[in-house]
Amino acid sequence: MKKLLVLFLALIFATAVSIPVLAENDFDLVCTQSYTDDGKVIIKASVTDIMDETGIVLLEYHIKYDEALLRLDSFKASFPESWEPFFENEMAEDNTTPIKNGLIWWVLNAEVGYGVKDNDELSLELEFSFFSYSSADVEFNYKSVGNDNLEYMYGPDRSVHVEPI
Repeated sequence: MKKLLVLFLALIFATAVSIPVLAENDFDLVCTQSYTDDGKVIIKASVTDIMDETGIVLLEYHIKYDEALLRLDSFKASFPESWEPFFENEMAEDNTTPIKNGLIWWVLNAEVGYGVKDNDELSLELEFSFFSYSSADVEFNYKSVGNDNLEYMYGPDRSVHVEPI
């Protein structure tokens, strides 16, 4: 019985050691969806619950969706006036159209002391049309976020499942 208890405790210890330690997120990304009267879906992603006292000065998310199922009709970013938006892509030099199969949401404020600290100051609204009656996923993949002290912050990935109505 004693050997069984020792084996059981060793197994618990080995399992605990092998579980990766996850970094706590320094902010949250809240995604909501709504539908227009003509059946388009609107997804809004907002940065909330910022834990850093200096605030966010750099935000980069890669947004992926299946172009065979969804067409991006419009996107609108909200950010403080002191910030400059950058929408990077591989297809257009004017930085106003999405990349193939997705969009890079990148906003930057180069001035120290203007970090975003309040909920919903950084948000993105995307409007999609459905090509068929198939459901789809829109993924928001965290890439990089920095605070006003030029330190990296941790953020969540999100996925929004949408269905045609």
